[in-house]
Amino acid sequence: MKRFLALLLGLAACHKAQSAPLYEKVPVAHRDIVVSASASGAIQPILTLSVKSKASGEILDMPVQTGDDVKKGQLLAKIDPRIPRNDLTQAEASLAVAKAQLDSSNAVRPCTRASPSPKPTTRPRS
Repeated sequence: MKRFLALLLGLAACHKAQSAPLYEKVPVAHRDIVVSASASGAIQPILTLSVKSKASGEILDMPVQTGDDVKKGQLLAKIDPRIPRNDLTQAEASLAVAKAQLDSSNAVRPCTRASPSPKPTTRPRS
């Protein structure tokens, strides 16, 4: 019995490994090569910029998103123009009021200069 087991084990050890699959021959042609890679970890940007604006208001349209490539002069966001326009109108109205007050003050001034100034009175000492 031991001989039979040894013979079986010997035959199993001598059994040939499966041969590698043969390559398929195909004609030469232009094809796309698909390459994929996988990794784990955090992605770090090469360059980080902060974009700040003095403009404020509701954003109506934002044609670019975080991570998009942008070019010089490209529109980043469209802001509702009503608030800045109202601020400008208010500032223009304040300027017009200030100019009117200045003109009024200048118009009154020449009249006061044209009138003779009162002479000081002196009282005799007692």
